[in-house]
Amino acid sequence: MERRALLPGLFLLSLSVWSQEISTCVHFPSGNSALNDSGQFTLDEICATLQSDRTAIVIGHSDDQGTAELNQQISLERAQQVTRYLQCNCPGLTVRSILGAGGTEPIASNSTTAGRAQNRRVDIVLDPLPPTVESLSTPFDPLTQHSHRLVTPLMPAADKPRELHRVDASEAIEARMSDGTVLRIPAGALVDEIGNPFTGTVDLTYRSFLDPWEVVASGIPMHIAQEDGTRHFETAGMYEVYASSEGKPVRLKEGTEMTLETDGPSVTADYGAYALDENTGTWQTAGRFDMGSGMTTYSPPSTAAISYNSGLSRLPSLPDSLTFLERQASTDHCYMTPCLAARKPYDYNDGKYRSPYIDRGIPAVRVVYDRRYWKDHHRIAFTVASGHRQHPEWRAFRPGKRWVYNGPMDTKTFRKAVSRKHFYQDIELYASPGELNGEINLKDRGTWMVLPIALIDPNNEEDDADAFEAQFAIYQKRLSTKANRFDRQVRKDLERTKSERSRLFARAYEKAVQDMDSTELAMDREKFDLYALTANAKNVMYQSDNASMYSRRPIFAVPSFGLWNCDRMVPIPLNEVPVRVLASNGKPILWVKAYGVPANGRAVITYWNTDGKTTHKMRLSPQCERIIFEDAERNLVVADVPAGRRKQQVALELLGRNLEQPSDRSMLGQLALGR
Repeated sequence: MERRALLPGLFLLSLSVWSQEISTCVHFPSGNSALNDSGQFTLDEICATLQSDRTAIVIGHSDDQGTAELNQQISLERAQQVTRYLQCNCPGLTVRSILGAGGTEPIASNSTTAGRAQNRRVDIVLDPLPPTVESLSTPFDPLTQHSHRLVTPLMPAADKPRELHRVDASEAIEARMSDGTVLRIPAGALVDEIGNPFTGTVDLTYRSFLDPWEVVASGIPMHIAQEDGTRHFETAGMYEVYASSEGKPVRLKEGTEMTLETDGPSVTADYGAYALDENTGTWQTAGRFDMGSGMTTYSPPSTAAISYNSGLSRLPSLPDSLTFLERQASTDHCYMTPCLAARKPYDYNDGKYRSPYIDRGIPAVRVVYDRRYWKDHHRIAFTVASGHRQHPEWRAFRPGKRWVYNGPMDTKTFRKAVSRKHFYQDIELYASPGELNGEINLKDRGTWMVLPIALIDPNNEEDDADAFEAQFAIYQKRLSTKANRFDRQVRKDLERTKSERSRLFARAYEKAVQDMDSTELAMDREKFDLYALTANAKNVMYQSDNASMYSRRPIFAVPSFGLWNCDRMVPIPLNEVPVRVLASNGKPILWVKAYGVPANGRAVITYWNTDGKTTHKMRLSPQCERIIFEDAERNLVVADVPAGRRKQQVALELLGRNLEQPSDRSMLGQLALGR
């Protein structure tokens, strides 16, 4: 991933108009893919200048800092942000292609700060629609029209965006997705609508669902009807893949498969492969997992396999290889440590409030509200208790430096939402040269919160611009040194572990060769490795576990395009509890659909109210914390579910609160944290 800028850049735009084409370039700060007010204003100006209908190609770019995979991801996210804004605000504009080029197409040297700033951009090329009858119709847009026809998003603005990959069907296809999944389609496997071989350019769209709240926003059902009643799914990965060419669908030839080699959770024998039927909207068993021999039938271990695995009994797992900046950006990390999001920003014990991660060595950053400053100046101000052992860069500022808040919150909201009883796991300061305002960013259980601030306290004579610039330069240098030192240690640990693993694999193989039969001797080393790791187990479930234990990536093989799911049944109690949901005015709500998410799980529980009554029987997991209800007018209500087991036929009454349709995906993180 790109380095996040300590001095964030501004959105810049250059506009050239000639004959029938407009070329636009929007620039982004390092490590950022969000449009700010300046960028939106500039895009609004472009929309206002359009004289007629246009089509557009949107291409995202990054600089060369970080890995190719992460640069590809952020470039695609930038292009998607610009595309969504244009689609919402330019009614005469149709985006016909959106691509992420990563850092492969620089327009300036990456050896300088200014050059890298030029390369962090989104290129938009707008062409007029040809003055023909076709131009009067809406062109086919794979990003919006590649979808399951029986799925309606519950939260359209928060629905996970698709990514577009343009590939050549004349040869075998291997496309790497932004989440690390590798999609492979054999040569000659694509056909047109009537079954003829297809060899042209194909638009592939892809998205994956590993987060349960993304599934909720999508509106995809997560249940299956069986003989003993409805069962609910826990997903180990849901994948949507569609293909077309010039608006016409492209299909997989009968008898062929495409494979998805994923970075999703490991699977065991109690998981199955399912497809969402395009005609009925129900899940059907289809597809398969391909982890090598031993996955579908049990194979007793050979002497060589036993010997091989015995030699690998002390094989160390690969350490976390994410860099300092990648961990900062990750929602799965609290500071530098992987963590599950705590339900609250604090723990309470023995009359004291503590960080929810107090036992894990994760920083506990505090924002301390300055009561006296409010009384004297009627402005919100605070100091930062950063934990200098993990954040030595904050020593650059004098002890107790006061920061003046410039955001929209009033003092009551600020104390409740930011300072009172809150503990944060990471903190960063952003500022621009010569500016009087900046941002303090706080990481709260994986999610960053932005506090606009005044860099200079107007009521403190000791604060001046020159002194702050000097302090900030020291802050930058110390933060850079800390990040570089951390990354060097990550590389050192990874190289040392890889070397140890390589040595153990080689020694185990040399020992196993002595016991191999003729079939095993005919295998190359890589094939024998997978064969032995999956075969040396007591049954097929353990064989699957054995493969994932040694960092084998599961491969999902599917026979067609569409919506695919790797699931197992959630063990929800059979008893059905009558549930009634009340609005804030105390009146019961007549809902039609509902979505529940158990705590710390990958399950999404979907319900349908088919009898039209306000009290409806629902199978509730004991771990289900909150449920979102939708009525016939698509209004949303969220209700928290009290902890504990429910008894059959004992009614449960939930107090709901209105949930506005989100304007973006940030609402999903708040729902996950119970906000």
